[in-house]
Amino acid sequence: FEKGEIEYLNAQWDDAIATFDEALEKVVSQLDRSRIFKFKVTLFRMKNDLKDSLDLSLHALKELGYTLNPFPDDDEVIKEIEHFKPILAGSDSETLYNLPQLQDPLKLIALEIMSELMPPAFFLGSRLVFIVGMKMAEITMQYGNVSYSAVGYIFYSGFTLAIYQRDYDNAYNF
Repeated sequence: FEKGEIEYLNAQWDDAIATFDEALEKVVSQLDRSRIFKFKVTLFRMKNDLKDSLDLSLHALKELGYTLNPFPDDDEVIKEIEHFKPILAGSDSETLYNLPQLQDPLKLIALEIMSELMPPAFFLGSRLVFIVGMKMAEITMQYGNVSYSAVGYIFYSGFTLAIYQRDYDNAYNF
């Protein structure tokens, strides 16, 4: 695992992917598997292999209990927005700011992977960009704040509210 990190940091991307593949065969902890997946997702993106980056992100998230469609249609986006509205209802910025600290490392790694999947989803033209911010905010609201919570809020505000719904006032306020 550490060897793969060193190769990753030294831009030896193919070597790092091979090392992480070997490590995946040996690790048993879900947290360690997810960390390796996160590195590989980033490595594929660095190699401009956006499809594999997106696919691996979704595979890693599925192992963590989050199943997302790589290319949702408008009906699915609208369904997710309708699912998220009652979760967000009554939450203002102060409420969100004062949430407890997230303690679950598996929820944290899920947020990290969701953050990593946004660039490939965006550049592949997937409507998934409109869903991910809501999923990140939902995890945050259920389990607590971490630095990635702000990323989810920004994705929700910038992509879902501003771009998809063209609700600029609420996007700005959020």
